[in-house]
Amino acid sequence: MRPLILISPDERPSSDGRPYYYLRRSYGLAVAAAGGAPLMAADPACFSEYAEICSGLILSDGIKLLSPGRYGRTSEDIPGLSPFELPVSVARDSRELCLCEAFLRAKKPVLGIGRGMHVINVLLGGTLKTAKSDGHPDAMTHMTAVPGSVLRRLMGESFEALCCARQQTDRPGRGLVPSVFGEKGAVMGFEHEELPVFGVQWHPEPLAGDLELYRLNRDKDEARPIPEEEMKASRARAVTKKPDPAFPGDLEAAFSDPGPLFTYFVSLCEGGLHG
Repeated sequence: MRPLILISPDERPSSDGRPYYYLRRSYGLAVAAAGGAPLMAADPACFSEYAEICSGLILSDGIKLLSPGRYGRTSEDIPGLSPFELPVSVARDSRELCLCEAFLRAKKPVLGIGRGMHVINVLLGGTLKTAKSDGHPDAMTHMTAVPGSVLRRLMGESFEALCCARQQTDRPGRGLVPSVFGEKGAVMGFEHEELPVFGVQWHPEPLAGDLELYRLNRDKDEARPIPEEEMKASRARAVTKKPDPAFPGDLEAAFSDPGPLFTYFVSLCEGGLHG
């Protein structure tokens, strides 16, 4: 049986203002390709039950900052934004801190990505600081992993990865050891000295399909009309219920390489030893 991997979603309003949970498809597809069964955390009150039935937790990235009050700072510590403009979500902070605490208490694997990395750090008593980023999804960053760390074994000595951040680790929390650094010394990854817990500032999930669709949606002038024959073929493929690598909409659903970090994380959830 595949291990159940819980993924905490983002929260965004729809065009008419109604709240929605939002989860980019690449997270679940990477978990599935690595051998896990992805499950979205849809009830904020069920964190204890989730920690009992699921084998691991992934805290996803998102556009909202972690509230400065969570780590003993004030909104004035975020340069360029007034307290009324601060893009935070108290509800998401609470939901993910409770989820993370429940999984840590159960000593089950936890992977924090981007914002999720900050949730782990703050829960364990760490602090954050402001980072400069234009938020562009093509922002590749050069990183170096610390010798002897798990992340170095998985990612190699140095590598480039997608990283868009407006917050970053300032003081690491209890038991967290920085193991990946950016070119200017920023902490880009850490791992817990005892528990199977990791935080990474970059996006380890395969994003090729996401970025291609982003570019198509961004560059409207490059969009081409879809021929009738292609539409018919698309409808025919849809009823087969199988992904077609040749069809752009099925591109990411058909990938088979989840990347080293997701593969390792799911293996931990299957009962592998940390480290």
